[in-house]
Amino acid sequence: MNIIYAVITGSHAYGTATETSDLDIRGVFLPTERQLLGFEPVQSVSRTEPHDVTYYPLRQFAEMALSANPNILELLFVEREHILRMDPLGEELRKAREAFLSRRIYRSYRGFAHTVRKRLEGKKPPSALRNSLIETHGYDTKEAAHLIRVLRTGLEAVKTGHFRTFRPEGERDELLAIRAGKVPLEKVLLLADALKKELDEALSRSPLPEEPDAERVENLIIRLHRRAVFPGAATA
Repeated sequence: MNIIYAVITGSHAYGTATETSDLDIRGVFLPTERQLLGFEPVQSVSRTEPHDVTYYPLRQFAEMALSANPNILELLFVEREHILRMDPLGEELRKAREAFLSRRIYRSYRGFAHTVRKRLEGKKPPSALRNSLIETHGYDTKEAAHLIRVLRTGLEAVKTGHFRTFRPEGERDELLAIRAGKVPLEKVLLLADALKKELDEALSRSPLPEEPDAERVENLIIRLHRRAVFPGAATA
């Protein structure tokens, strides 16, 4: 598999890892010639041992990033120290990361946070049963920390036009306190409401473009796919 970009994500990339945190790795690969031109299907590749690892084909990754998928967009903005592999093609992808940013972040991050909140309130089935956290703290503290992180990340991007995966120090302390169960769920939900309101108010003044630069991204994908099939050919 021709992996062009691979990074550490999750709590390690956010700066909120603890001694018990798993190592999550995500990446992008270029499909083979048969996958691009023939009948052979191409899809993401995952494994859970020894670490939670998923690699996405370039086109699928780009489509999800253009839609501001919170689990995907953040991969382009991790700190350099969290990059495990980046060849020249992966570097081109990362250099184009600003083209993926748009006000779609508002809709995607707000919607993601809404789903997480419904799980916390028991109105939607949980994505995973974390019985020990619920038994210890009365609620899923990991989901609660995700809720606040996603809202703060989305709010920062909408307000400033810049995206940051690694969270600032004060925010990391807040997230770790929530994760440790030191913040009552009621307080977490009140904070989420305040952040959501601030996010709504920031949208009309956001420096982000309404839509991402899909043409630039498409041209990049075409160029990188050509190199996968014709590695010695010059590309415009």
